[in-house]
Amino acid sequence: MKISWIHDENGAPRLRAEPEEYDAFPPVDALLLDALPAHRDPDREALAAYLVFGRWASGEMTLPAAPSPQLAGAIERDAHPVRVRPRDVESTPRALSRGESLVNVVFDLPDLTPSTSTLAVVPGTAARGMLQAADLLLVPSNASVLDGIGAESLRARLGVAVLFAADIDADVLRIARGALTSEEHVRLAALLLSVNLELRVDDASAPA
Repeated sequence: MKISWIHDENGAPRLRAEPEEYDAFPPVDALLLDALPAHRDPDREALAAYLVFGRWASGEMTLPAAPSPQLAGAIERDAHPVRVRPRDVESTPRALSRGESLVNVVFDLPDLTPSTSTLAVVPGTAARGMLQAADLLLVPSNASVLDGIGAESLRARLGVAVLFAADIDADVLRIARGALTSEEHVRLAALLLSVNLELRVDDASAPA
């Protein structure tokens, strides 16, 4: 599978997947966003692409940014027993993105003045254009269309959260208890750890 950034006729970014010989076809071929993150990290872009489209991949995968060996290994372990091999791994050491905040990740329209830093990944039908104000970052997308059912029902939306985590200075991404099985939480936590993010499953209304 080849995953790359393109822009539509209005200049809006699209993360497009092109299935190859052994890949399955996702329900739509592109993640739709209104804007790219202000702070871009190659490993987080690569992980976001894998989270969005990885469940349809088999064999070699070209990501929109070259992954580090650490991330490439984490992806291969997560995909097992399906054999997924990221291409163009970048072995040159590079600085890791670092944040300082615990950020609640929600998937519905939030309170516009949240008591805790909040990253809202919402359907494009619910909002137009990104909004950042104080402790809130709201990102519309079609990620929910790409999400599965059950244990993997948050992967695409969590991928969007990973993509924009640096824009809200996230160190920890916290999602509501019950959103994931314990097994899927462990798998996703290992992936996010490879890009210097902690994934916490907790009461999202709890104080930081």
